[in-house]
Amino acid sequence: MRTGTRAEQLAKDVQAYLVAANGLSDRGVKTMNLAVLRLTRMPAALVELAFISNPREANLLSQRSFRETCAWGIAGGVARYAGR
Repeated sequence: MRTGTRAEQLAKDVQAYLVAANGLSDRGVKTMNLAVLRLTRMPAALVELAFISNPREANLLSQRSFRETCAWGIAGGVARYAGR
């Protein structure tokens, strides 16, 4: 993802809503040259909800309510992006 692109704006919107929804630390939007993002023909973002290598976050990921909260956060970010 290049800076200043529609993909970057999508990622920032999703990140903001996801952090607000799940209450975890804001680790920011990162850029990487991943094929799953680079080879799309539309704005795309890869979302990592939490890390299973972190025991607290692994526990959160095991809870349906946390996953649903994250899904609503992602949906809110996509809706924000689409409403521009």
